[in-house]
Amino acid sequence: MDYFIDYLEDQFFIIDSYNLDSIEERLYGFSVNNNRIIENKDIIKNISLDATGAYIFVEVDEENIKISQDFNGSYGIYIYKNKDYFAISNSFVKLVDYLKHFHVLTLNKDYADAFLFADLVSFAYCDTLVNEINLIPRNYIININKNDLSIDFSEIDYQEKTVSLNSKEGIELLDKWYYKWVNIIRNIKRNTNNLIFDLSGGFDSRVIATLWLTSNIDLDKIKIESGKNHYEDFEIASKIGKFFNFKLNQDLVNTKFILFNDINTPLNISFYVRLGFHKRMIFESYITSKPIYHFTGAGGASLRDSNQYPEEYLDNMKIRLNRDDLAFFNPSKRVILKSWDKLSKKFKIDINSSEITQIHRSEVRDRNHFGKNTVTRYLINHFLVNPLFDPIIRRLKLKTDDCNDNNLLFAIIFSRYCPELLNFKFDGNREIQLDTLDYAFNLNEKYPFVQKDFDFISGPEIIRNISFENLTKHITREDVYIFLRDNFLSNSFKMEFKKHYSDYDYNIISNKLNQDVENSFKSIYSEIHSSIAIIKIANDCTFSQLNSKNIRSWFNQFKQNSEVIHLNQDNLIKYNAARIQIRNMNKGNSIEIIDYKGINKISAPKWFQGKTGKGLVIHSFDNFIDLNIKCINDGKLLVKLTGPYVVDKLKNKFPVYIDYTNFEINGKKIIDKNTLVNQNEPFTYYEDVKDGEIINLKISWLPFNKNSVYNKEDITSTDENQNNKNNQKLSNKSKIIGTLKKIFNYF
Repeated sequence: MDYFIDYLEDQFFIIDSYNLDSIEERLYGFSVNNNRIIENKDIIKNISLDATGAYIFVEVDEENIKISQDFNGSYGIYIYKNKDYFAISNSFVKLVDYLKHFHVLTLNKDYADAFLFADLVSFAYCDTLVNEINLIPRNYIININKNDLSIDFSEIDYQEKTVSLNSKEGIELLDKWYYKWVNIIRNIKRNTNNLIFDLSGGFDSRVIATLWLTSNIDLDKIKIESGKNHYEDFEIASKIGKFFNFKLNQDLVNTKFILFNDINTPLNISFYVRLGFHKRMIFESYITSKPIYHFTGAGGASLRDSNQYPEEYLDNMKIRLNRDDLAFFNPSKRVILKSWDKLSKKFKIDINSSEITQIHRSEVRDRNHFGKNTVTRYLINHFLVNPLFDPIIRRLKLKTDDCNDNNLLFAIIFSRYCPELLNFKFDGNREIQLDTLDYAFNLNEKYPFVQKDFDFISGPEIIRNISFENLTKHITREDVYIFLRDNFLSNSFKMEFKKHYSDYDYNIISNKLNQDVENSFKSIYSEIHSSIAIIKIANDCTFSQLNSKNIRSWFNQFKQNSEVIHLNQDNLIKYNAARIQIRNMNKGNSIEIIDYKGINKISAPKWFQGKTGKGLVIHSFDNFIDLNIKCINDGKLLVKLTGPYVVDKLKNKFPVYIDYTNFEINGKKIIDKNTLVNQNEPFTYYEDVKDGEIINLKISWLPFNKNSVYNKEDITSTDENQNNKNNQKLSNKSKIIGTLKKIFNYF
């Protein structure tokens, strides 16, 4: 439906160096102001938002644009910057689609590897699947000067964990938080019965219960939700309901459900928000005509502290991967250590302390998990409201000198606002220590709580008026999962996947699909979602035939191309991989990529950066590369044509021959016949270059084929003056190796 296309496009922005004059002031998402939840239609001039909610606020005046975000950084602000040009979006996928045809983007392979088999969300603090695009920290504000096109960042100091719990200021802050959210609940209830409150057997949802149980609202006209699939949670919640005289799971929502009739809509909603950051997509089949307000205990784990040290964190991650090799642990570790290094410097904490894992949770995991959930739900008019992400409560320290218990803050909240909730056990045999409870009760006696008298709010009359649009033709959640499953299992997707990973990796993921589709919203589809994210972005980083802006058409190509790719490339993709090294030789020299076609990966390994200049290594499976580079400083351009690095299952390295059929530099033929090389026996070419000179390289190749000639004496460069010495060494070495191989082949 065109309506949903326009609706989604309107929820996300692109701001870049060229469109600053057309940017209008806008609140994307929702925020809290004066004890009520507001959206863009409620914004007034010079409004002040308290950072609670899930939003990006773009403020505009004659000279400046200011971009701020909620406390948790729920959307994410993604930025690409190259010299004087910048582009910014609240959607990573939208930004990639915007940039990919005109700017060089490269796949962040470490990030991809770490994300593929992560447990739930990305490990990275600022990195993304694209090396050139960064996620800015959640407390950053972007300031853009429209006159000189400059961009800078300022930080909000939320003063987290700075106020002692056993102080008058600390208790006053806690009461301020309590009354703020009680008033928000009451204000919503006056106007609608479309309220949902979570209640389980755990700590977090029960802390939120202290708010709605004491707000003096009609509990018979709201939904108190407890999952029946989790027996212990439901049993505990049922006992609490019986004590406080309310029923569980009575659905009194009054709204129209507008069902989606095109699979593009649920795909786009989830992809625009979550792709590459969260592994469990949410594919809802509807949008509601009236808002639903759903209060959760999201973020509670970060307020109950943790004593997990970095070594323990990494050990547990290694166990979760359940892999015999280090192919995914090592890149995951690199991504995590890079994040920890940045966080330790930003927050001035010891990278070896348990505090680093706590900060990592709040800055990365909470943001990617709860933030992305909140934004995704908002796009279907379902407001996830998370009081534990309020900056007010986050100012409180979690322990005192006299009480070092992780659960102290929650003990104070329970004993202060609704002590009856302590009469019920917590799930998993968890508990709050008696000494901690005594400490909390004594503290509340020292600073007594004064309960305000609230008038009773019943809210509107119950009108159970549920209706559905598009009943004859609509998309279900199961339809989306079947669609994703079929694409993942197609031969063409498998071949794209195998450009980056092994059969073993693919089989680990596909074997999970033996489970029922009904359970697909759980973990069995996590690796499919992360695989799709990686391959989609990998395609976007190249001028591949599978590079497509529309997500549905990108998927469609897999089925259309499936049989062709299967016949031509099945299980042989890694033996058709060109590996090309390019360097501008001389101290301080480098090269800059202008544009390219046919490249799957560009890297700048440390071993290729040194006194003889900075270089790049290019990988491609597409059999053709068209590349334009700019030389920085006068020097000698090195181009080395090689094959892939391949090992067998016993880790034995063996040569894979690639047959280069054409090599041109600025139209000059360097190779015009079949030239067979491998990683140990490359073809090497040198050419003098000047500072600022643009060099065009066109290179074609095939895997070893019927026209290939296994004769290393043929590998000579056409530029004798520059290459004879280097290639003579190669030729002599190749003769010896070739002779030895022939001898050994007789035995």
